[in-house]
Amino acid sequence: MLVMVLEREHTLWQMRSQYYEALDENQKQVRRLRHDMANHLQTLAALDGEESKDYLRQLIEMPAITGGQRFCENVVVNTVLGAKSALWEEAGIVAELKVHLPKDLPFADVDLASLFANCLDNAIEANRKLEPGQRTFRLVAKTTKGVFLLREENPLKELPQMQSGRIQTSKKDSKDHGFGLWGIEEISRRYGGTATASAEEGKFVLMVSIPCGAKE
Repeated sequence: MLVMVLEREHTLWQMRSQYYEALDENQKQVRRLRHDMANHLQTLAALDGEESKDYLRQLIEMPAITGGQRFCENVVVNTVLGAKSALWEEAGIVAELKVHLPKDLPFADVDLASLFANCLDNAIEANRKLEPGQRTFRLVAKTTKGVFLLREENPLKELPQMQSGRIQTSKKDSKDHGFGLWGIEEISRRYGGTATASAEEGKFVLMVSIPCGAKE
């Protein structure tokens, strides 16, 4: 139990640290953009046609203009997804995200952060074993009728061993679906919910269901 508490606290600390680092970098980009705006406008005035459009499009897509990527209204989940997106993009993983979560959820921030961080870490590590063109995962998270639902699926290079309906991992593969899955199950159970994982036909599927309040 102490290990789980320390793991959740470490995850939350990491997410907060990465959030403020990203926020600080965004503010620096805003200051640089303001400083360089006169130069940008002069450059635009000197360009014609498609060159002008391309330059303007690049300017609009700058993080200082867009304000950074926003995945959902929930700050904790948005922070985790933002931090992990750099990892899956670096690994060339194509992510399909459908995350529709409200600003407030009846879970401790550290548990919510651990839930998504472990889920994404599992998906990223499993994908790194695949060829670049095969790397992908799909994440769906929402609340409906008073229930928090999360589903994640990703391809597997090889099927893990199963015991009593549960996925077993060796030390070598512990980062794929080992401690992370156990942690997800523990958090779900503590809030009166369930977490199930299955692996078949080259695909891993995680399903989490937790009561989260009054029915809609």
